[in-house]
Amino acid sequence: MGQPLSAHVNRSLMAISRRAESVDRHTLAKTFVVAGSFSAMLHSADHQILYGRRGTGKTHALLYLADLVEENLNDRVKPQR
Repeated sequence: MGQPLSAHVNRSLMAISRRAESVDRHTLAKTFVVAGSFSAMLHSADHQILYGRRGTGKTHALLYLADLVEENLNDRVKPQR
């Protein structure tokens, strides 16, 4: 008989990187889940401080935001042919 489902789930969870800094930006952008409060914060004209416990996704969110900004800049600045 094969391994129980919990063993497969545990192995899969252990394969997930624990630190956003160690994952390539493309993977971070693809795996980011937009949260309502984060989206509202980004659209505010006020200054913001992003804080939270370790592992809450601060770096992931900021790297995702940087990727969006870079993508928008690349779309706006197309090379002249």
